[in-house]
Amino acid sequence: MGYLLYVVLAALLYIHWRAAAGRGIDELLDAGHHHHQQVMRVIAEHPKGGDWPDHRRWMAETEH
Repeated sequence: MGYLLYVVLAALLYIHWRAAAGRGIDELLDAGHHHHQQVMRVIAEHPKGGDWPDHRRWMAETEH
């Protein structure tokens, strides 16, 4: 069972490594801030939420 946790950990590290794509910490923080602001705009505009297709459409509408 323990080896499975190592496989999951390795997969998560690989996913994060691919997402970083050679960017520095400042670039990663800026990208995270941009996505956070985008989500906050969608939540402010649609406080009652919706289903997944609605959320995807709203996120696409707020991209700059």
